[in-house]
Amino acid sequence: MTRCRIHIIKPGLYTTLQDLGRTGLQEFGIPFGGAADRSAYNAANGLVGNHEGSPCFEITLAGPEMSFELEGIASAALSGANLSPTLNGNPVNMLQSLKIRDGDRLQFGAPVSGFRSYLAIGGDWKVKTWKGSVSPIRAIPELTPDSLMTKRSVLEIDAAAYRSFDDDPPDIDVDEQTTPLEIYPGPEYDWFTDAQKNHLSSGEFTLSSEVDRMGCRLEESLDFQAKQELISSGVLPGTIQVTNSGQIIILMADAQTTGGYPRIGILTRESLDRLAQVRPRGKVRFELTANS
Repeated sequence: MTRCRIHIIKPGLYTTLQDLGRTGLQEFGIPFGGAADRSAYNAANGLVGNHEGSPCFEITLAGPEMSFELEGIASAALSGANLSPTLNGNPVNMLQSLKIRDGDRLQFGAPVSGFRSYLAIGGDWKVKTWKGSVSPIRAIPELTPDSLMTKRSVLEIDAAAYRSFDDDPPDIDVDEQTTPLEIYPGPEYDWFTDAQKNHLSSGEFTLSSEVDRMGCRLEESLDFQAKQELISSGVLPGTIQVTNSGQIIILMADAQTTGGYPRIGILTRESLDRLAQVRPRGKVRFELTANS
C-alpha cells in the first residue's frame, strides 16, 4: 500500500464521508446516519475491492474538485447520480474502476441524473471516527472533523495497488421520472380512513424544496386531522409521518430517533435508496408491499 493524500480544492454543495452509520445507539438519541443510498454506496466500494463499511464520499448534486498525491496507481469508482465527472478534463464512466495517479484532478459538472453520487477509493482510510463511524453528526460536526468537506480539507488513505474488479455492478436506478416507493403499513396506519389510504397509494406526490439528509416534505398533503394524541415514539429512516395538518414527511438517514406524528408507513430499504436519488421537485408514488 501507498499513502494517498486527497486535497479538496472545492467542497461542492454538500460532500461528506459516509459509511454504514451507527446502530444500537438510537436509545441515546444518536441517529443511524450512514450513506443515504446504500445500494450505490456498496456498488462503488465493491468496484475498488473495499470491505463492507469502508468510508466513501457522498456527493450531493454539485460535486467537489479534488486532486490526488500518491506514488503508484490507486483505484477509484463512481456510482449513483451522474454528475458529469471528469478526470484531468476527460469524461469518466460511472460504475467502472478508474486509475488514479499522482497529480490527477477529479471534477464534476452539470447533473445528468440522480441526486447523490458516491466516490470510493480502494484502501484503508486514515480518518477519525466517532462511535465506530465516520458519518458526521449534523449538530456536532467536530465529532468527525475529517468527514465534512471544506475548502483545503486533506484526507489520507493507505491506497491499495490498482486492480480491476470484473463483477457486473448492480443496476443503480436514478431515473428522473416518477419514482415508485414501496412501503409497509406504519404503526398508526389504521388511524387513517380508507379514502386517505387510497389517496396515499394512488396519488402522485412532489418533493418540496425542503430535502436533506434529515428528511423531505411533500408538497401535497392528506386531508387528515388526528383524533387522538400520539405519545412521542421511535422512528427510523424511511418512516412516513403525517402532521396534524396533513403534511407528509419522510425521514431520511440523519433523522431524529423519536417523533410525535402518526406513522402511516415505512419505506422498504430499496425504496429509501431510490428516494435518496430524487431531487427537490421530483415526483414519487407509493405502493403498499405485497407482504403487508
